[in-house]
Parts: sequence; structure tokens; C-alpha cells
Amino acid sequence: MAVIQGPLTLGLHCSDLIANCIRDERQWRCATGRKGLRTATNPVKTIFTHPTCLIVFVAKPFLHWMFGLAFNTNAVVQDEKLEVLPVAMYAAQIWNLCIALFIFACFFTFIALRRLRGPQPAAYGHIQTFANLIDEWSPVMW
Repeated sequence: MAVIQGPLTLGLHCSDLIANCIRDERQWRCATGRKGLRTATNPVKTIFTHPTCLIVFVAKPFLHWMFGLAFNTNAVVQDEKLEVLPVAMYAAQIWNLCIALFIFACFFTFIALRRLRGPQPAAYGHIQTFANLIDEWSPVMW
């Protein structure tokens, strides 16, 4: 089960990384604009305000639930010994999981390949340059 569920978990984690990078890049672009960026102290707000983060937040448990419907194990134990450990795979549920994963993968492939508009600040991703640019942390970051 771990061999099959491992790539699913890894793929969902990678899509979460894509969503977080896009969210961070948009915030960085907004921070360098005229109005600056209002910093949020509540990390839950970032999940519900950015659409791709919300999609990942909903899709991760849903796809793991669909995986649980597609595979089933029933252990038979007698006299404290494991007698039989059958694994049942349901074809209809596997097809449903494959279709959902295909749609999810197409969406995140489109999101990952799409370029955002506007110039990218030179310090994006470089922590030392970013630290040098910030003189004082305040509610509005410039």
C-alpha cells in the first residue's frame, strides 16, 4: 500500500509547493507595488484567500479518501497470528481516482506553466538581498 500511496502523497505535496510558490510570488509582486502589502499574521487566511491554495487544501483529503475507496485490506487473525492479509482493489473506484488525478494534474500543470504578468523583483528568492532591503518591519511592507 505504501508503494502505491507514496507517489500519490508526493505528487500532492509537489502541487502544494507549486501553489505556495505562486502565492508567495504574487505577494512579493504586490509588496513592490505602489500600495505595498498588508502583512497577515494569521497563516490560515492565506489558505482561504488564494484560490490555488484552497484547491489543494480541498483536493488533498478528497484524493486520499478516493484512494481509500479504491483499495481495501482485511486482516484475518487467529490465535494472535496473522493468517491472511488480502488486498482488494475495486476497478470502478480506481477509474474514479485516475480521472480525478488526471483533472488535478492537468490543472496544476497549467498553473505551473503559466507566467505571471509584470516584472519580477530582483530579490525574489534570495534571502540575503531581501534582508538587506528591509529596514524595518511594519504593517505595510514596501
